[in-house]
Amino acid sequence: MKFTNKLFPLMLWVAVSACSQEAAVQPAPQSASEIKPLAASHAAWTPPPKAETPAAQAQQLRDLMAQFQNEAAERMVQQRQKNMQPSQAESVDLVRREAAAIRQDAQRLQQLDLSDTEVNTARDLLAKNMLAFAQTADLQVQSAELLAQNKQAEAEAVNKQLGELMNGIQAGQQQADEAFNALLKKHKIER
Repeated sequence: MKFTNKLFPLMLWVAVSACSQEAAVQPAPQSASEIKPLAASHAAWTPPPKAETPAAQAQQLRDLMAQFQNEAAERMVQQRQKNMQPSQAESVDLVRREAAAIRQDAQRLQQLDLSDTEVNTARDLLAKNMLAFAQTADLQVQSAELLAQNKQAEAEAVNKQLGELMNGIQAGQQQADEAFNALLKKHKIER
């Protein structure tokens, strides 16, 4: 499994659960103020000071990606301890919260003060892919809600859009992985 793919285990688990259950979806809150707050580590995050060398900047990027991976894994463990079989509404809420966490992680990536072009490019590709992945979660939730309302035609249109986005994500994921892995290799940084 590729390094950046490990970032999203909970979201994939709950997205599949949310979209495969037959129970009716209860629309979850849409506004940012109604969605449960993310972990304090997200809200209180301050970007690290600017690293001077390209190798140090690459290390910062690697460390931040590892932190995101660990936080996602921690959320997955907490959810599994809480409830291995969430209801449809709980699954939808989990997908929304995880998508919000991924968006916030992408914003955190963008806040890194990077001067090296190669590190900057890898960071931008990773952030772009994360945002696209979060968008797929939104579409999965939208599709599940439309199906629960017996709006088959609208759900099919959303699913078509989702399929197109997923195709783009695969290419974007490969490009981000290649840039990130080349960066780590160049600076002899372990995953």
